[in-house]
Amino acid sequence: MRAIQIHEYGGPEVLRRVELDIPKPGSGEVLVGVAAEGVNFMDVHTRQGKYRDSRTYPVRVPCTLGMEGASEVIETGTGVTSLCAGDRVAWCISWGAYADFAIVLYENGAFADRIRELTHGRGVDVVFDAVGKTTLRDSFRAARVRGLIINYGSVTGPMRDLGPYELGEAGSLFLTRPRLAESRRVERCQALKRRVGLGKWYS
Repeated sequence: MRAIQIHEYGGPEVLRRVELDIPKPGSGEVLVGVAAEGVNFMDVHTRQGKYRDSRTYPVRVPCTLGMEGASEVIETGTGVTSLCAGDRVAWCISWGAYADFAIVLYENGAFADRIRELTHGRGVDVVFDAVGKTTLRDSFRAARVRGLIINYGSVTGPMRDLGPYELGEAGSLFLTRPRLAESRRVERCQALKRRVGLGKWYS
């Protein structure tokens, strides 16, 4: 498969196109065929070596760049239970997207368990979920009682079997799906009110 790698830190000249074997997914991993990858400043900073000593983003050379993407699952490793070949997925903070294929860590809701652990079982006040079908119920688990879930994307598909009672069972949660159009409409109304208010103040 084709991949873009760096073997040393530096400018654009350190980017290399290489040929690699298609990787095999290990335990808790999935192999995806990369259809689209994100290109952002984190890739630039990685190439420049700004994360060479980072514990948050522990990527070291040599490495294949690209830390986010979207595609379909090709093959699953052992321990992967809720994904299968052909499922559409998106991922972030998993390097290797600048390639024809990539290995992605399968979490299976582990983020909710980790959030519960870090908050001593309480959960967070607000959860922002852009993934949708495969993560939304885990987002419920990550929220505190009467917490707010903001679902602003559905890259893995819409939730067609979600009943309102689930919000109650999960802790009397609030779920919203905001739209940019509504936000822009509210902003225009607020701006108009401010102009009217200023007119009255100056008159």
